Amino acid sequence: MSLKKTYLLAYNLGCALGWSYCLTQLIINRESTPDENWKKLGFMLKVVQNCAILEIFHSMVGLVRSPILTTLLQVSSRLVVVNIYMDYNKGLGFILAASSWSLVEIPRYLFYAFNLVGKVPFPIFWLRYSLFAILYPTGISGELLTIWSTLGSLKKSMVYSLSSWQVWLYFTTLLILGTYVPGSPFMYGHMVTQRQINFDKRAAEDKKKD
Repeated sequence: MSLKKTYLLAYNLGCALGWSYCLTQLIINRESTPDENWKKLGFMLKVVQNCAILEIFHSMVGLVRSPILTTLLQVSSRLVVVNIYMDYNKGLGFILAASSWSLVEIPRYLFYAFNLVGKVPFPIFWLRYSLFAILYPTGISGELLTIWSTLGSLKKSMVYSLSSWQVWLYFTTLLILGTYVPGSPFMYGHMVTQRQINFDKRAAEDKKKD
């Protein structure tokens, strides 16, 4: 196996394990409060989500074929949420987002790992290109709820001064919320298109073998 494949295999398996840990913690602590959940898995959630920065680099240098714009949109929105807003406001939005991310990312990274060493098992293939139909909207809803909930706290606490970080974060938050309007349908439409392309491609490959 080439160095490139070895690296990508290690990266994808590592991320699958990281997200599996997050999902396991969410299940084990399902009756805990969001704050208690954050204490148990917040660090790992940040680590595994911040590792996705490498995916932007992978796309830029041609290690993978993922479109740079799509990768940048998906990764950057989550990075902002997990590094800023979940620290500031850990409510039900955090649970919804973290659960959705975990459930969609585990099969995604396993799909990439299997693809590097051979044919992807159909259950993994199906989950990779089907779960987004539910988990993408729920994940976005969790992100939006987390960000939106922060606005109220900021408005109450911020000092009305241009030098105040609360003022800066408040208006930046409004801008971020605005980017979800065009960005979310674009991303969802991209996934729908990719699902059709890849299902057609797999059906053609299976037909050739028959």
